[in-house]
Amino acid sequence: MDSMEGRLINPGHPIESMWFVLHQARRRNDRALIEGAVDIIEWSLERGWDKDYGGIFYFVDLRGKPVEQLEWFMKLWWPHTEALYATLLAHHLTGRKSMKSSYERIHEYAWSHFPDKEYGE
Repeated sequence: MDSMEGRLINPGHPIESMWFVLHQARRRNDRALIEGAVDIIEWSLERGWDKDYGGIFYFVDLRGKPVEQLEWFMKLWWPHTEALYATLLAHHLTGRKSMKSSYERIHEYAWSHFPDKEYGE
């Protein structure tokens, strides 16, 4: 649907879903499914990553248009933890260098923004 609702992406959800798919594909020894899941992780990160300041946006529009959600720009902890696991697993299963570099980029962002340096976790 070419509407605000139809173009809305929450990048954390497909990333999270794909690590579930990766586990199932590994059990089935389904290389095509593994590659497809990793493609979706890459696609989601390409669209959800803040190219100016880093981090994964909460919501984005497929075409880069404004979104209705007021909290679209937030960078919550949970999509970053899902992305850390998904990219690490994807790299382990495929050896794709893009997944290793994505993991490193997300790791740097997450550990420089989320831990409470004064009181810990």
